[in-house]
Amino acid sequence: MTPLVVVVPEKSVAPPFSRRAETPYGPAGTWREQGTLVWLQVAPGGDPRAVVVAAQEWNARGLVCLVPAVALSRLLRPGDWLVPDDYLDQTRGGPTTFFEGEGRGYIPQVPAFDPDLRSALIRALEDVVGPRHFDAGVLVGYTGPRVPTPAEARAWRLLGGDVAAPLALPLVYLARERDVPAAVLAFVERRAPQRPDLPVPPPLHLSWEPGATILKRAADVLDGKGGG
Repeated sequence: MTPLVVVVPEKSVAPPFSRRAETPYGPAGTWREQGTLVWLQVAPGGDPRAVVVAAQEWNARGLVCLVPAVALSRLLRPGDWLVPDDYLDQTRGGPTTFFEGEGRGYIPQVPAFDPDLRSALIRALEDVVGPRHFDAGVLVGYTGPRVPTPAEARAWRLLGGDVAAPLALPLVYLARERDVPAAVLAFVERRAPQRPDLPVPPPLHLSWEPGATILKRAADVLDGKGGG
């Protein structure tokens, strides 16, 4: 059975893993297996191409970025879950393609995320979390792990962003170049800062158990276990 690879920022969700995933693009991160899931912790500054290649080497059925997010939309509050259906890429300086200098152009990014993987995540949220989740929204990807400034949050909100999070971009569209289905599961840890003179409130940290339960349920849905 091929695994579902779950990518998380280093030290954000799970205890540290000792098994390193090495690739021609450098280390992808540290990882552990949990049934049908492979959890991969990624450190800031790594090459996202390494993550995609590692997922290919595991023959992954899909890749899910489980990210702690900042709410830009005023409809969202800490503790909410969201499965984005589109994104704005505000990252800087990293690789954006596997085909640099080869003249192949960029692969169209419509739809932005794999539809089957998104459907499985939405079904898992319905079963595990209940009604308080969002099955669409625009993810703003930025270079983390810092919190965006109030000016950035205002600008991204005006551009149509609902949540902002590091890690997922450019990973998602790099995965498409290698035919690895990819999607994002965002957990809202905090609201965006409103003014530069106000302190940033402490986040509601994503814990290991609910994320693992949701992702295991999504893997079951992909396997046709209890789907519908």
